[in-house]
Amino acid sequence: MTIRLAVVFFCVISSFANFAQTPSQTPKKSEASPILFKAGSATVTTDEFIYLYRKNHQDKPEEFTRAQIDDYLKLFIDFKLKVEEAKRRGMDTTAAFLKEYNSYRAEVRKPFLPDNALTDSLTRLTYLRMQEEVRASHILIAFKAEATPADTAAAYQ
Repeated sequence: MTIRLAVVFFCVISSFANFAQTPSQTPKKSEASPILFKAGSATVTTDEFIYLYRKNHQDKPEEFTRAQIDDYLKLFIDFKLKVEEAKRRGMDTTAAFLKEYNSYRAEVRKPFLPDNALTDSLTRLTYLRMQEEVRASHILIAFKAEATPADTAAAYQ
């Protein structure tokens, strides 16, 4: 088991070196990424692992150590194995799972969707204000601030 982890770790580190020297952050579709491990029917590539590690450790360059990458890899392998086992048992199709999954999707979606009640109230408010608006034309006549009422009446005439 430790030899397998050492080989996997070596692949990951060598992928980091390759990945750092490519001009693009995303691999081209024509390039085949080396397979890191297989968990049941799921195949995990080194590019997927690197992408997830970088995504989960953004702005934390101090976390790019061998020990932390090893720990993350162990957690990642366990996660993939648990997902595959759950799929094998059919746990991804149970009513409880689907209910929890759909509620999670709704929670994640909330910040990105507008609030219908707020949108409706703002639309009504805008409509009501449009009903009260009056188009007015003004003719401005300039005169001095110390003008007398007679001067104001003369300007009005």
